[in-house]
Amino acid sequence: MKRLKIIELLAGICVCLLLVGCAELERVNMDYYGVSAPAGSVSKGGKANCPDCGKSLTYVADYKRWYCESEGKYMDEGYNP
Repeated sequence: MKRLKIIELLAGICVCLLLVGCAELERVNMDYYGVSAPAGSVSKGGKANCPDCGKSLTYVADYKRWYCESEGKYMDEGYNP
């Protein structure tokens, strides 16, 4: 009986570690592929949409550029929606 509880405890720990690893891997993939907006992004007043996909843009004050989260790319320098 005691042995079964230890096995259940170890299995639970393994599952937790697996889930934490999966979450970290997802975060790394999102950063690599540019899915999430970079730190320091601030939404500028008014609405701006991506000229390519039509989805909303986020203004990144640190780079003074617009960023499309959907496509994971910055608009060309000087882009003014």
